[in-house]
Amino acid sequence: MSNAPPTPIQESYTDVLIIGAGPTGLMAATALRRAGVDVRIVDKKQTTYGLADDLLRQGAQIRVSAFYNPSTTGDGIELTSRTPSMAAAASDARYPYSVNLHQGLIEQNFQNALRAMEVEVERSTVPTSIEISEDEGVLQDPEAYAVKVHLDCALSPSETASSLLHARFVVGADGARSWTRKALGLVLEGEQTDLYWGVIDFVPDTDFPDVRNFCALHTHHGSLMLIPREGDMVRIYVQLDKDALDLDEKGDVKREKLSPEVLMQVAKRCLRPFHIDLEHPDSGYHWWTIYRVGQRVANQFAVRDRVFLAGDATHTHSPKAGQGMNAGIGDAHNLAWKIAQVLKGHADMSLLKTYEFERRQYAQDLIAFDKTYAKMFSGRPPSRDNTTGVTHDEFYKVYKRSSSFTTGIGITYAPSVINRPAHEEYASGITIGARFPPRVLLRAADAMPINIHDLLLANGRFKVLVLAGDYTRPTFATDVRQFAEDLTALLAKYGRATALESMDVVTILAGKQDPGCILPLPPVIRLHWSSVLVDGTEAGGLLVNPGYSQYYGIDPSSGAVVIVRPDAHVGAVMPLLQAEGLMDYFGAFLRPRSGRRA
Repeated sequence: MSNAPPTPIQESYTDVLIIGAGPTGLMAATALRRAGVDVRIVDKKQTTYGLADDLLRQGAQIRVSAFYNPSTTGDGIELTSRTPSMAAAASDARYPYSVNLHQGLIEQNFQNALRAMEVEVERSTVPTSIEISEDEGVLQDPEAYAVKVHLDCALSPSETASSLLHARFVVGADGARSWTRKALGLVLEGEQTDLYWGVIDFVPDTDFPDVRNFCALHTHHGSLMLIPREGDMVRIYVQLDKDALDLDEKGDVKREKLSPEVLMQVAKRCLRPFHIDLEHPDSGYHWWTIYRVGQRVANQFAVRDRVFLAGDATHTHSPKAGQGMNAGIGDAHNLAWKIAQVLKGHADMSLLKTYEFERRQYAQDLIAFDKTYAKMFSGRPPSRDNTTGVTHDEFYKVYKRSSSFTTGIGITYAPSVINRPAHEEYASGITIGARFPPRVLLRAADAMPINIHDLLLANGRFKVLVLAGDYTRPTFATDVRQFAEDLTALLAKYGRATALESMDVVTILAGKQDPGCILPLPPVIRLHWSSVLVDGTEAGGLLVNPGYSQYYGIDPSSGAVVIVRPDAHVGAVMPLLQAEGLMDYFGAFLRPRSGRRA
């Protein structure tokens, strides 16, 4: 027996540990790293899947939705209507279409971005224990390494290396069966439904005319959803008859009793009189699965504001509206900028409480919507034996009403320390807590059309939008000079060495495009020639848009200021000449420069 002392366990330190390298975890890592935060990301999988598939290089743009219902003249289905896709149906979509892209390619894009920032996913690595400090002094110090996580890395099938990681914060983005959630003693609350669906991905041979459009079919054989995939592939969801399934004691499907061929037979019955089959039978199905619809939300999204859950670790629901990955990426986007603001010393620890406040409410709203949508989608159409079935009009009303929610455009966060509902009358076209609406404006210096969203970069900084009004009004120079003094005072208290290192300032003027309109602007609100826009006409007379009054609801004779959060949601609106509101807003959660981390 060897008397050699045990090898000391390796210890390391990081700002943020992310557990799980799916889209949610990768999004969080990318956003945090771009904000200058030190990140480690681990995943139990040896490799990510699907990256070698050449078909993943091109996403499928979906611009049309087609709806089919039982034929009025005989057996099978017939077209009821075609409409713009959900994104196009949303009233305020910059991109009037959906893009359907395989998860593998999305993960690859994130990993490429992380690799460029010298971050690699640490694979074959699993957490085995997690410990959060109970010392209140440690918990309130953002620089303290308040979380300890033991990690095991599989070096080979028979060899494992253990290490201890000290992290300031941890994000659990490890899926519906989240180890992090279970280790923290948290649970998903909600219910499992009696709705069962099968999914198959394949390249079809078909005479179905809408095979490259989103399709919702209600038939007497069950419901079907068809979604175009990249290349020539499609994904088909088919509703399964519970009474015909072999279930275990928990009500889950015994997968070994089913196959993609069984799901294809269901699809064929639903699509009659149209034909569908594999284009290349020898190639088989690219992927298939069976699932039971569950609609649940975690009882907590955070523990001691040091460990956070995101994505499927916090909410599960049906995939009908395509919100699983989208919701998880939204969680990560919301959380990352808040952690970055705290770690950089800009914001108080209290800012982190807004993550659970905002995203848990969103998850509950998502589940409420999903219950309605899944019930409508799974409902059989009316028949002699089912007089109370789901009609096309009923389903389409839900589909159309939900478009702003399912695209993410309509997400509006409730009032909080970072969403201050006051002075809305100064910008009646802007909703506090909602995404700042896109609009094409003209760059004042050179008449280049610019979408305002292209200046609202996801760089972790707040945006101060100075909608200074009509630059030809007599009081314009005096008004902007007064505002500039107020903004300078704010930056002196809460900013960094220069304004560009702390907040982005964009100035939007009302009136005809003229490079000379930039000249009266104080330097603090024209930090760069490219950050001044106008909302009127160019020198050649081209009308860009009606601008302030008709779109943003801002009076060009007085102007307004809009604070946009780092995630592009509106935090506050205030009059141009009552800019003490800047101090009121930022003073509620930002830390003065003297209290900053170096």
